[in-house]
Amino acid sequence: MCCHPCSSRPALLEDSSPQGQVQLRFYPKYHLDSTSLLCQKRLNAPPRAMSAQGDRLVVLSGDAGKLEAAVLRLIVEGPLGPSQRPIARVEVLREVCIVTMRPPPVLTSFVPALGGGDAGRGPRSACLVLHADGQLCHLDLETGSERGVLDKVEHFWCEAEPEGGRDGGSGDGSLLWTYGARGISILDVGRVLSLVREGKMARLEVQEPDPELEFDREVYPLGLNPGVNS
Repeated sequence: MCCHPCSSRPALLEDSSPQGQVQLRFYPKYHLDSTSLLCQKRLNAPPRAMSAQGDRLVVLSGDAGKLEAAVLRLIVEGPLGPSQRPIARVEVLREVCIVTMRPPPVLTSFVPALGGGDAGRGPRSACLVLHADGQLCHLDLETGSERGVLDKVEHFWCEAEPEGGRDGGSGDGSLLWTYGARGISILDVGRVLSLVREGKMARLEVQEPDPELEFDREVYPLGLNPGVNS
């Protein structure tokens, strides 16, 4: 399973060995071949969802009743190129295991933590998690707490924040696109985090369609490219 690479980072490929062990293998995006393998990391269980931003990667696994999250950092020493042989290694930044009644995750994306830019909490210390029952949740990757954001979601796309965060890592200005029973909805990430912090669901923000959004809400989107025409 190929994971979408960042523009300046190697591609990632997840593979299972014949012995049943799950390995996360890192390759340069220009050559997905065993001879170009940069490094690999053994996982405890097959990943359910993964998301990469910059040099960080979050891997979610587990079945109903348990959710495991690992935040990894890829360290590459030396330039990446067809004629280069850089040294790479994977560092485990944190691992969280929580007991939950929610079904397994199917999609995830980094977002700021509810504390915003608090000291010691970077912009990649939390993520949005879409579960198999259509529940979109905010997962704190430091405390393991999970709070509901929106229900009846089939797919979502979240704009990645630039390195160092935007507005102190508050998420303001970044957009969250969701598709589900309500059609397509567009929410401000900062506003969503504010509602979750108050213990509220974001469904009230998407009940009324925005008259300025001139597109068919019933058309299923294949992807999101927020950088076009910006």
